[in-house]
Amino acid sequence: MLKRILLIDDESEIIEMIPMMDLSKERSYELCIHPESALERIVHGEFDIIVCDISMPKLDGISLARKVRSLNLQVPIVFFTGHLLEDVKFKVGDLENCSVFLKTDIKEISKYLSERLARAG
Repeated sequence: MLKRILLIDDESEIIEMIPMMDLSKERSYELCIHPESALERIVHGEFDIIVCDISMPKLDGISLARKVRSLNLQVPIVFFTGHLLEDVKFKVGDLENCSVFLKTDIKEISKYLSERLARAG
């Protein structure tokens, strides 16, 4: 079964590298550069995992994740940031089923996605 991954970042150059590194044919990626429209896609689509930047205009990644959780959607969320990890992990705080990576760790993010989706079946 094809796994659906939603990639959210207002700077698409960075996040476009994730699908390029993925050799699996079992995943479908959707890129969204506007977090508001991403929320709309999340509500109307079924994604196996969401990869989201923290710092975006109008609606940051943590606020987006809180809205997703308020809808009782438990899809895993992978945050990436250019800020200090400890600061971001503190801000993510009580959000369940979330992971945080540095924006420069594209290989680590890609590896994590593969492992996480493999465990999910």
